[in-house]
Amino acid sequence: MGTTFVIESTMDKGWSNLWFETDSILVTKAFMNHNIVSWDIINRWRRCLDKIRHMHFKITQIFREENKYTDKLANLDIDSRIEFF
Repeated sequence: MGTTFVIESTMDKGWSNLWFETDSILVTKAFMNHNIVSWDIINRWRRCLDKIRHMHFKITQIFREENKYTDKLANLDIDSRIEFF
């Protein structure tokens, strides 16, 4: 899951602030109820939840359909080798 990658990368870089913005209702709900997380990543997810307890963490949900610029960027074929952090 990309969410775990973002949290792990943030911690690896020594950052203590993370504002996570997502258009996924499932990801937002996973922060409230870890029981909906798939069994194959649950241990990794729990480690991430433990990490964000030691951070200034905020999650917000956006509605991509209402933001045409975000929607356009999300639909672009972006090279996965680009490092965003």
